[in-house]
Amino acid sequence: METLPIWVALVALLPPPLTSAGTGLSLRRSVDVLPHDTYPGFSIKKFDSDHSMNYRLLETGFSQFFTVLEDGLVMTTSDLTPLVNRPVNLVVLEETPNATATHTLQLYVLDRRDMLRFPQETYEGARVMENAPAGTVVSGVPTLKAIGGGAGGLPLKYSIVAGNIEDAFALKKDDTKTPGNSVNGVKLVTKKPLDRETIASYTLTIQASDGRDIDKAVSKVQVQVDDDNDNSPVFSQKVYRFSVGGLRNRAANGTEWKRFAAVG
Repeated sequence: METLPIWVALVALLPPPLTSAGTGLSLRRSVDVLPHDTYPGFSIKKFDSDHSMNYRLLETGFSQFFTVLEDGLVMTTSDLTPLVNRPVNLVVLEETPNATATHTLQLYVLDRRDMLRFPQETYEGARVMENAPAGTVVSGVPTLKAIGGGAGGLPLKYSIVAGNIEDAFALKKDDTKTPGNSVNGVKLVTKKPLDRETIASYTLTIQASDGRDIDKAVSKVQVQVDDDNDNSPVFSQKVYRFSVGGLRNRAANGTEWKRFAAVG
């Protein structure tokens, strides 16, 4: 009986990759996206390494585009344009004097022009009045809409992934349509009345992802909560003393009053 090399046996034992419904493409839940114009020598991942470890890239059909150095650094070696819109599965063999192990990297190459991105990395100047009712649209920030189609599977999905302290904000779909244009983005709205004295400002991270959850983009929105002056008045002194000047004035009804010259 023919004996298979150890790396062939290891590849055969790997769990099958996930399949994206309706596409026939094999994808895993965690995919690293690379732009097509990534330069040769670009570092993708560094595995832990010491003097006793050795790494090799097993042949899965992509060895002309990628390599792994002995210290565990996975990198590109050539132009990735031929791989655009293709899932890439790399299998790295880790060898030590006493054991072997495999690591699988799931990559996806996209044309840079199709990669998701927001028009701005940060939106400043967003404001909302404290105590405004839930559902109030935050002013000073436009409808949030990512550019590009990602890996397909429209429509795009939007979510707040960081900075939403106490679940204060939500995203509301904006389907505003004008002749020749459809927005299909989201508006930032309050989810409950806010208290400026508790939290005066928020920095929210908004994420857009394609329908296949492969390509993602993020942008930050800085929101200032404006004072509604809802606090009870507080006097700075317990007692106020007034000095009254000698100037008198007589009103039309004959009532006399004196002008206050100083307060303190």
